[in-house]
Amino acid sequence: MPKVNIARLDRTLKHINNVLETRQIRRDFFSNGENIPIISKCYQVITLDDKIFSLDTTQRMSRIFLGTNDPQPINSDSDQLQNVYLTNAGTNTEFDEKSGAYKTRIDLEIRNDSGRSLSEYRTEFSLPDGCFINDYYLYIGSERKQGILADKRAALITYNNIIRTPKDPGIIYYKSDNVIELRVYPFGASEVRKTGFLVSHSQNEVIIIDGKEIYLTAEKSIAEPIDMQGISFIPAVYKRSLPASERTPKYYFVIDASENSPYDEHLKKTMEYIDNADITDAKIFAASYQVRDTGVRDVIREGGFNLPLAMELIFKDIEEYEYPCFPIIIAVSDNIYKAPEFKKSNMSNKFPESEYYYNLGYDLSLTPYSFSGNKRHDIVKSPILSKTLDYNGSIVADNDKSEIVIGGDFGEYTDNDYRNAFILYGKSSVYYNDNDTQIELVRDSFRQRILTKNTAFTVLETKEQENSLLELQAKFLNNDAKDAPAVMMDEPGLLICLLMVFAFVFCGRKKQRYML
Repeated sequence: MPKVNIARLDRTLKHINNVLETRQIRRDFFSNGENIPIISKCYQVITLDDKIFSLDTTQRMSRIFLGTNDPQPINSDSDQLQNVYLTNAGTNTEFDEKSGAYKTRIDLEIRNDSGRSLSEYRTEFSLPDGCFINDYYLYIGSERKQGILADKRAALITYNNIIRTPKDPGIIYYKSDNVIELRVYPFGASEVRKTGFLVSHSQNEVIIIDGKEIYLTAEKSIAEPIDMQGISFIPAVYKRSLPASERTPKYYFVIDASENSPYDEHLKKTMEYIDNADITDAKIFAASYQVRDTGVRDVIREGGFNLPLAMELIFKDIEEYEYPCFPIIIAVSDNIYKAPEFKKSNMSNKFPESEYYYNLGYDLSLTPYSFSGNKRHDIVKSPILSKTLDYNGSIVADNDKSEIVIGGDFGEYTDNDYRNAFILYGKSSVYYNDNDTQIELVRDSFRQRILTKNTAFTVLETKEQENSLLELQAKFLNNDAKDAPAVMMDEPGLLICLLMVFAFVFCGRKKQRYML
């Protein structure tokens, strides 16, 4: 990784945030004379020449390179806004003979008890393996509007522009692997609104939204695995016939080498834990904005704590071992809440023996965090390990949950939309950040009408909003257009982030007079 001038990067990120947050830009570019949102000229300028920024992007970069903490730490217990909550949930299920799967419509009723207007509902929930979202709707007044399946980048930009005005957008999308985010705006004081989505499934499943258990029923649930080229779906009931599997644990320690971190103390604590636990082959990484495979004391402390990058390197490293093993990842930091969120839990899914990473305390206790959602759990003395099973050489969790196993080299789509959903899910998981295939994955999502990590369902109130969305989407999907950004808005690669920032600095000086 190239050396980064932290002070210069800090000034650049502040400049970008000032541009994005300028009130004049909001007033002049986010709405026209009739207060109808349009895609801002600010974004059009920034997205020229393959550059795109969002508040999430700049906050993530600030955490990686500067060690700053944004207003919503990754381990926050709730992302939904207070006093706007789910009051009722219902379902309606039908069996689709052609695909051999069930389709359940989930209807949600949400109420604003805050006593103030312009509130937003925002929540996350886990989608079980083998479940896919095929549609979305939102009531705007008394009219029920069906969602538009759109490129995720264009949909999120459009939604975030609109919520600066009292108009009615709703959006549902993958926040990370199997974690769905649902947002609806606005709510008037004491207002009740209705929204919902359609789920395809083949098993009896439970989806928990804001503490409410929503049951998906499947009277003719599939009992045998669905095997396709590159991907398999293993029903929970079938797991009972699988043999046990055993792999050896391998310990990885990621020591915080960010600016002002007491690295020597962390290293001493790490070595004490290794001695007490009688660990013989541990690997130690030092992580600032970059990651070094080392445990020496003369590590340069700079930038933030890039724990996600260390995890990616660990998951790649463990697969190269000559004997079967799985990683136990222990972070050593006083400020783990400042680390960027780890969003690639499909990497950890290959190692179901341990569904957590840990933070090492000064008393040598371990605080578990789940890879999916980065949720904090109760302190333990030793790593939490689970039994596993062997499915044709693939390791799966020994539990009562159905599971998807992803291989690669996926087969062709067929006329069965449920099976096609698995193929699309596998491709989207493996090639999520691959710019060469990203556009085709978005188009495949449109053809199959299945929500993926590259797309989002959104409901917009006006035709002008829909046109703005489609115009921006066309720029993303047109490979030949010089102003079509090709970087995912919520999780660009680290080097791409740097290139974007540096390009913004050089181009911004010439364009600034049009933006401020």
